[in-house]
Amino acid sequence: TLKDCRKALEAYDFAIISDDAFVGAYLEKGKVLERLGYYEKAIECYVLTLRLEDPSTFALLRAGKCYEKLGEFRLAKKFYKQCIDQDSLLDKGWLAIVKLYKRQKKYEPALAYVKKAINIDNTNIKYWKQYASIHSKLRDFNSAAIGYTKCIELADYNLQHWLNLADTLLKIAKWQDARKVLENATEFFHDEVKLNYRLAGIYYKTLDLEKGAFYLSTALRQDADSVGILKDTFPFVYFNPDIQAIISKHSSKI
Repeated sequence: TLKDCRKALEAYDFAIISDDAFVGAYLEKGKVLERLGYYEKAIECYVLTLRLEDPSTFALLRAGKCYEKLGEFRLAKKFYKQCIDQDSLLDKGWLAIVKLYKRQKKYEPALAYVKKAINIDNTNIKYWKQYASIHSKLRDFNSAAIGYTKCIELADYNLQHWLNLADTLLKIAKWQDARKVLENATEFFHDEVKLNYRLAGIYYKTLDLEKGAFYLSTALRQDADSVGILKDTFPFVYFNPDIQAIISKHSSKI
């Protein structure tokens, strides 16, 4: 608690000397060693607990994390798989192996694991977020949209889920679907500048200039510094001379 890891290690060592089968002391010592960056020594503590009693998902997961930090990805996966086998309902185990494959840009096996996880618990928003993210990496935006839609159904209070879904639909030129998503989002997030810039871009793109001007003016009044949202999402709109004139006119008033 005092962040004195050296003293903590001494205390855990004394506990182990007092009882060399004290699993809790090994686990806590492993956590401190891991915090200090002594990953190999931390692994020794975690693995030792597996020999002293039935394997715990905590020890398996932490050992896997340490191996991952050491760049020993094969061993990391081995421990993550054991963790999943031990408790298939532990989302931390599934997410650990999915994210490891993603970091290695091995999206197909990452997707295979997240699908298995969803089959076990299809109400876990973390799984659906990974499902959508991986499909985006694979450029399967239709499937990604399904994942982000599920995220919204499970937790519609998170703005980022709405933005992710809208941006995914924009990538496959589903302008009207994206517009509906953003407009629905405004019911939950009133006067949200990230929504207004995107709505401005969509309306300009679909030649509804009046609504486009309304949302752009609203967004510029809210936060002109965030106009980069329009530039990044709708560059063809942003660089239009007429749009540049509106932006410049607004900037001159500030």
